[in-house]
Amino acid sequence: MMKILLLVVALLQLCAAYKILVYSPGLSNSHLMFNGRIADLLISAGHDVLIYKPELMAAATTNGSDIARMLVVDIGVKEKWAKSFEKHDDMMFKGSSMSVLDFLDFQKMTVEACDAQLKRKDIMDILRAEKFDLAISETMEFCSYGLFHHLNIPSNIVLSPGPLMDYMADAFGFPAAASHVPRNDYGTDPMRK
Repeated sequence: MMKILLLVVALLQLCAAYKILVYSPGLSNSHLMFNGRIADLLISAGHDVLIYKPELMAAATTNGSDIARMLVVDIGVKEKWAKSFEKHDDMMFKGSSMSVLDFLDFQKMTVEACDAQLKRKDIMDILRAEKFDLAISETMEFCSYGLFHHLNIPSNIVLSPGPLMDYMADAFGFPAAASHVPRNDYGTDPMRK
């Protein structure tokens, strides 16, 4: 009888639903849709999922999910991000390269956006009260990991919907082998031509 009771308890643990935060910054509709699909799959598996969407770009209008709970927050940086991403579009779609100053400007903006989120005590209190078991974020920027730490979320998962950027791969401890993996710099690497 004791063995059956232990087996039932073990099975209940396996079937437990987790509270999951999906950090989905409003950079682009494609990324929001990717994160929304992840959330939808987790919900269909029985988990309680909240998508937190700090708005960064005015053009990123979708939530990506019709079934996930949403927390959408305007953190006051959309105009600044729109100006910066004009240069980013040139880099991605016209083959121009990103200068060191452009890269540093982007990094500065991500820090400012992160700071704007952390200063929103009302939002941080809402998220902390959820007592998430797990958080999920893409490799677009590093704010999410500081946010997860700030919210005392014990575990996190990193997703990459596209090629892993060199600086991200290095930061996560798995740099690409330069001898056979081209850099992801949109057109200036001779291995891509």
